Amino acid sequence: MKEKIKANQTLAELLIGILCFGVVCQIVGIFFVHDQLAFAVSLWVGIIAAMGMAIHMNYTINKVLTYDEGTAVKVTRSSYFLRYGCAMVLLGVAAVTGVTNLIATFLGIMGLKIGAYLQPFMHKLLQRWMK
Repeated sequence: MKEKIKANQTLAELLIGILCFGVVCQIVGIFFVHDQLAFAVSLWVGIIAAMGMAIHMNYTINKVLTYDEGTAVKVTRSSYFLRYGCAMVLLGVAAVTGVTNLIATFLGIMGLKIGAYLQPFMHKLLQRWMK
């Protein structure tokens, strides 16, 4: 039970890191982007997608822990390709429609990576704040 609580805490810290990255990108985008609405919508669609991918990754990890090694590898691989495919479809729609900002969508999706790098910092910050 303790491991499950820690995993959920780690997921929460990851999601907070993704949101913080989105806020920073939005603030920086104010100064450099001409079409503010398209940038904002595209960025937050990417951020929401990154958060969804993080939640799906957490779900997959928790699910495969109950499987044998061979099945776990197959399920993990198929889940990875599902997340990768969803990101590619999202970027493809952004590229084809031309209504949204492709770079902002990509930046939002990369929030998953930045959130992972920020997670240890968020952990320390939240530990201090909770005391």
